[in-house]
Amino acid sequence: MMPLVPLTKKLKDANIDDNTLVVFLSDNGPASYTKITNATPLKGGKITQFEGGINVPFILKWKNHLPENTTYDFPIIALDIFATAANISNAKLPTDRVYDGINLIPFLTNENTNAPHDKLFWRADHIHAIRKGDYKLIYSSRDKWIELYNLKKDKNEKNNLFFQMPEKVKELQDDLKIWENELPAKPMWPRIMDHRFMIDGKEYLFPA
Repeated sequence: MMPLVPLTKKLKDANIDDNTLVVFLSDNGPASYTKITNATPLKGGKITQFEGGINVPFILKWKNHLPENTTYDFPIIALDIFATAANISNAKLPTDRVYDGINLIPFLTNENTNAPHDKLFWRADHIHAIRKGDYKLIYSSRDKWIELYNLKKDKNEKNNLFFQMPEKVKELQDDLKIWENELPAKPMWPRIMDHRFMIDGKEYLFPA
């Protein structure tokens, strides 16, 4: 993979930097199971759906189209890249299917000041997760553990609110079920094995 700085210089030298959207991101958090890296202070890492595994660097650059040196605070997801690229390139997509992700450009330019997503979902075999507003629910339907966090107040996922907020737990579980009912009956990425993580003294098994 070409380093980011030489790539942007090549675009500038070719005089196409104002006609090219550059996206830089990681597909997951660090592989903490190797014991040589971690996502501290975030919980978990690669393979997990804790913030250490899914909250990753995400940088976009598009000269004269996107504001520079700014931070966007609403949650977005890598799935938005396809919809964004398709929109700005005027790609003609088939209309007989539903596409994941949305065009981010109106949100990044403040043309639309709402949050791009009302809810974000993740599913890996027996692990289910949803973020809705400030709250994130994550649980294992097989291993019977469930955790609820307020990410605005507790980004590092230390304070499990499961017992304090049963109504919020049910609301997010219901939202997850609605989304999961739209998924293919056969998973496109089946579980091969589980990887064991010990996090804050608790054992978790995440599909790999």
